[in-house]
Amino acid sequence: MLTPDPIEAGLDPAALVDAMNLAQAAREELGNLPESATIDAVEVYAMLDSLGDVERALNSRNPDRITQVYRDLGLQVLYDNKKRRS
Repeated sequence: MLTPDPIEAGLDPAALVDAMNLAQAAREELGNLPESATIDAVEVYAMLDSLGDVERALNSRNPDRITQVYRDLGLQVLYDNKKRRS
């Protein structure tokens, strides 16, 4: 079974150009992404060790210690008390 020519089938050539331009832009954007870094288990354990006793800090109920752990991990906690009340 032969696939018909899209233009002969009535497809607007301008639509093909737009789609091709979008695809090319997407390929270029993907090409500009930074290279991902792979780390091994030893590096992961070293990172965790550098944080200290995370479990103890989180269980301490000390807001300053908990905040420091979140900062070290690069986390943010957002709390919406209006949403919580409902």
